[in-house]
Amino acid sequence: MTVIPLTNLLTGASSPSWSPDGSKIAFTCFEEGGWDIFLLKRPLKRDIKLEDISPTAYRSETLQDLADIKEDNTAVILRDSGSGEQIAVNLIDSKPYTIKFSPDMFNAFASYNTFMGFGGMGQISLSDIMGNHRINFAGNLYYSLEESNILTSYYYLKRQTNFGIGIFHFKNYYRSSNWDIFSDRTYGASLLASRPFSKFSRLDLSLNLLKIERDAYTTSYYTYYNQPYYSLESQKLHGIRAFTIDTELVNDTALWGYTGPVNGNRYKVNIEYSPPISQNDLKYTTVELDYRKYFKVGRHYNFITRISGGASFGDHPRMFFLGGTSYWLNARISSIPDYIEKRQDLFFARFPYPLRGYNYYEEYGRKYFLTNFEFRFPFIQYLALGWPIPIVIGNITGTIFTDIGSAWENYEENITYVEDEKKTEGFIDKSFHGGGMTDENTFYLDDIKMSWGVGMRMNLGFAILRFDTAWKAFLKHKDPKPTFYLSIGPDF
Repeated sequence: MTVIPLTNLLTGASSPSWSPDGSKIAFTCFEEGGWDIFLLKRPLKRDIKLEDISPTAYRSETLQDLADIKEDNTAVILRDSGSGEQIAVNLIDSKPYTIKFSPDMFNAFASYNTFMGFGGMGQISLSDIMGNHRINFAGNLYYSLEESNILTSYYYLKRQTNFGIGIFHFKNYYRSSNWDIFSDRTYGASLLASRPFSKFSRLDLSLNLLKIERDAYTTSYYTYYNQPYYSLESQKLHGIRAFTIDTELVNDTALWGYTGPVNGNRYKVNIEYSPPISQNDLKYTTVELDYRKYFKVGRHYNFITRISGGASFGDHPRMFFLGGTSYWLNARISSIPDYIEKRQDLFFARFPYPLRGYNYYEEYGRKYFLTNFEFRFPFIQYLALGWPIPIVIGNITGTIFTDIGSAWENYEENITYVEDEKKTEGFIDKSFHGGGMTDENTFYLDDIKMSWGVGMRMNLGFAILRFDTAWKAFLKHKDPKPTFYLSIGPDF
């Protein structure tokens, strides 16, 4: 085999882009302390030999070091020059390897919201120089540890199968059907293992032992000397424990663009089992599948299909909540029914996204399916405004989408609720009803929810901003008003 150099770059060529006829290639290179763009003509027809490339200053020094080597026990580090010839690049004294951690990533932010007040969030990841050990720490800290979210983990990465251990503490707040607030505090530990089969597929396994404690907050209103007062009372409820075995098969060959995947496919099969250890422990089995296919049409257009579904069985089956989209900034939340909010296992609930046109928690059940179809295209490639604000924006993509999903369970119950100070008998029916025909002989969907809409995506550099407008479809009673979604994060 003959090795022919194309360039004399030290740092490599990045982001290559070929001309349509293959006669030129543009690329970026880190040269003399900065990134530059280069254009190389006839890259496949260059007549350069290894001896035609003059040694760099570093190479000259290492060749001189090699010439000065005497017959001693000094260790020499060798590197393949590309032609099979071994050349000396450094001289060292051998010594045993010792683990020394250094930071790979660190970020920290300050935050404030009207519910929790001031807080801080941060993340740090440490590893040794060989990449055999990794320590992660992430936290969302507020005025006390009980109100904070904390996660720390250690991974042993020396073998093909990776092992790890994690400790976590989370606290989530919910609004009940009567607009009171309750919270679930979840803490525990995990044993983790991950076995990659290839660059694109792996099998994950985790053993989790955790406890959930619920606090109920009740707001009371009273008057004193004709002045209104409010009081907030908290009550700790009995907690539950759970031991879960979670296994997941993942395959991902997707290629990414500016705002999300543009080619390839992704799928995930998840099975989670919780055996009862004591009387207060949860017992359930959950199976879930998610498959996504990305079709590239031409250079800039994409058609995306996604099919997902799941079911939960056992004495304490998990809940699936449909509605909304991920990281919805102007979120609209539907009230959770009373018989659901009394369950102390909302931590185990799943939230498949997106089902646009609907609110958070609007659809729920122990079984679900969700399908998404999207056509993504370049919307605004370059726009320069001069007045009133001089601004240049570009690479804004558009999307046309349809979401279809449903969540249901075999649950029926007679209930009594109070409305206008009168007791009223009611009936909850969460069994599956697909749809039917109205008295006007028009088709409608019942438990199956469908929507369609349009949206835009913009990569801001530090985050991806999404804006969607969605309309519900095939309703029994028409609702012409759209729902607007302002959210952040990449496309699914």
